[in-house]
Amino acid sequence: ERLSVELQDRASVIGVLTGPGTLRSLAGVSTADLAEFYATMAGKYSEARVGAILLAEAPDTEADAELLSVATRELANICRFYRLKSVLLSPSSRGMAGPVDLVFGGDDLFPVDLITRDADAGISEWKMRKGLVLSSGEVPWNLAPEHLKSWMNAFNGSSEGMGL
Repeated sequence: ERLSVELQDRASVIGVLTGPGTLRSLAGVSTADLAEFYATMAGKYSEARVGAILLAEAPDTEADAELLSVATRELANICRFYRLKSVLLSPSSRGMAGPVDLVFGGDDLFPVDLITRDADAGISEWKMRKGLVLSSGEVPWNLAPEHLKSWMNAFNGSSEGMGL
């Protein structure tokens, strides 16, 4: 909660949870238990004043529309009540819809290998897709700060510095 308060409107804090398909494959958890877990965590994250809740599936986890629908219905309702975005990040979820607000998968993910090059002027199109940019992997630890600043400005459609 302290981080959310300190950042205020300058940046959003996103609560991250392991996706339902990944949890089921790792722990054999029932759909009802997943739904209860997600509802509890959505309440906790909303109390902590996050801006969104991201459910992240492992890259090799197959998308399951029925599981997503049942396991995340209450989480999505809690998010809507508190005006939080609910997001699923699932590389195998092309074209899948569910109770969550946004589903990112396949072609929706920004290819992280592009970030090591100079930013392209038309890159703000990535943000326009869904209003949020998620990458296909982690930003390299050794990425030059000027590259990161260049990309952040390009995503925001600006040449202004962002304090990076």
